Amino acid sequence: MVVIAAGSDERLGIAPSLPDRFPAPSAMSYWTQQRWLTGGETLAYMIHHFLRHRLVIPIPDIWMIGIAVILYFYWTRSLASIVRLCDYFLNFDLITKSYSLGF
Repeated sequence: MVVIAAGSDERLGIAPSLPDRFPAPSAMSYWTQQRWLTGGETLAYMIHHFLRHRLVIPIPDIWMIGIAVILYFYWTRSLASIVRLCDYFLNFDLITKSYSLGF
């Protein structure tokens, strides 16, 4: 497969004042110190990942918020039950010592 695309030309882009470049993925910018990819490079990057079956599927923010709420709900419920259990055993221990039942 061959992709023919324009290089880094500031005159190209979606709008007259916007150049044809996109932010580089985090891993690529870390290893290559390259902050921007041209439109052709971005297209080649996406085609490469599509052909190699390495698609990155972004998780929507609202899903993450929903998962965090559900985890928080279950975590607080389990924490409350642990506190109740400790209170029960601590109170039971105080009662048995005060009446010297010997348990």
